[in-house]
Amino acid sequence: MQENTKYEYKGEDGNREPVDGGFSITIYTAEERSSPVLPRTSPDQQCCQTLLCAWARARRTLKVRWTTFKAAYKARDDLLWWHNLAQCNAGELSMAYVQANHLMEDHCRVESSPTLGTFVGIFDGHGGPEVARFTAEHLFPNLQPKATCRKQAVTAETIRMAFLDTDESFIALVEKQWAVTPNLAAVGSCCLVGVVHQRTLFVANLGNSRAVLGKVDLNGGICPVQLSTEHVASDENVRQELRAQHPDDPHIVVLKHDHWRVKGIQQVSRTIGDAYLKHQRFNREPLHSRFRLREPFSRPILSAEPSIISYSLKPSDRFIIFASDGLWEFLSNEEAIEIFTKMSVVELQEGL
Repeated sequence: MQENTKYEYKGEDGNREPVDGGFSITIYTAEERSSPVLPRTSPDQQCCQTLLCAWARARRTLKVRWTTFKAAYKARDDLLWWHNLAQCNAGELSMAYVQANHLMEDHCRVESSPTLGTFVGIFDGHGGPEVARFTAEHLFPNLQPKATCRKQAVTAETIRMAFLDTDESFIALVEKQWAVTPNLAAVGSCCLVGVVHQRTLFVANLGNSRAVLGKVDLNGGICPVQLSTEHVASDENVRQELRAQHPDDPHIVVLKHDHWRVKGIQQVSRTIGDAYLKHQRFNREPLHSRFRLREPFSRPILSAEPSIISYSLKPSDRFIIFASDGLWEFLSNEEAIEIFTKMSVVELQEGL
């Protein structure tokens, strides 16, 4: 694999074109071999045998140009796409997309460079694909200049500011298009990002996607370590946080159809987008009535403030799984780790 070859998701038809702004869905070059030779590893790369495995749930069939990408992609029943093991600066990486619903609302992006390290982003959209696609296109570029202008290229603060800048940029887009597409204010996305810089892994999260590390335990087995914090109303801590932030609103979290929801609508409390739950000025006509809240609010209901951890990689750390909730709805951390350790990457992806 050649570093810094960039591909990006282009439009809702799912075509992929080589462009200058990065790539999404997977990483490869057009000349890549179907069974690439495993790379020589530097001391930093030796921290993990297989460092990254990113899984995302797709919601619309991708119209892939098979003549161009047949060496890198396989498909079964038009529901599953994956990319075999490939080299990145952090070690090795593979990716998979699984279609769940008719409309594809999810996107992902991977970038790898010697200066910044390896960036993995999974963006789980809701209400439409616009925010997930926007975040895939803008979050990494928002992080890049902040990281390169500092002595320590990547920090929790540079990642945090990239999240907030991306959210503010999309809110500005909603404002600009308000008269034409007001329902854009009701579109949002969860966001899970991992950055491996030198020997440090940063994991930042909004919503209910999850990053799980597989590491060797004292008995020689592989045990799971969850690295991300989830922001779901089903979590008592999240409900307490929301009630503390909105002491005058007795309906800030509501049990609806056996599920806790923020204002009876959202299961997640932190997102990119969802402008109508962050700014009162969007909670009015011409936004469709089914989205509008009955009561006005004076402070944002949802937040774009990510939970961020930094973790020093160790020789006992073998791999990391980044996945949207489409995987974790069916597998526990332990089950995912067990499947991964028993199967090769190609077998694992074909078994999805």
